[in-house]
Amino acid sequence: MRNILLEICQKLIIKLLIRYWTIDSVGRDQQAMLNFNKGWMLFFFIYGILGHFFLINIIIAILVEKYIATKNKLDKSNNLNEFQKEWKTIKHMILKMKPKQKVKINLDFLLKFI
Repeated sequence: MRNILLEICQKLIIKLLIRYWTIDSVGRDQQAMLNFNKGWMLFFFIYGILGHFFLINIIIAILVEKYIATKNKLDKSNNLNEFQKEWKTIKHMILKMKPKQKVKINLDFLLKFI
């Protein structure tokens, strides 16, 4: 877990450095100037806001979808009327019953006495 957090922090730092270097760049082989390219600043700001917005939207959509699927899986009998619910309980009771073994009556011993 520690390695994952460390890797995420390294990637974030690299992204931030690239953003700052892009905003400060004047041109090839020229000295950087602080906040020289305001257009890039606006681009990275909008890119960050929209990227996080869509990422959070996707995560929330996945969570809601899984929640609804699990709820429907557990609650399938929610839309049944009383007759259907009664039929379902009787069906479960019948399926849980174990049949009793029939006893065969051997009538041969009676024929000996006749």
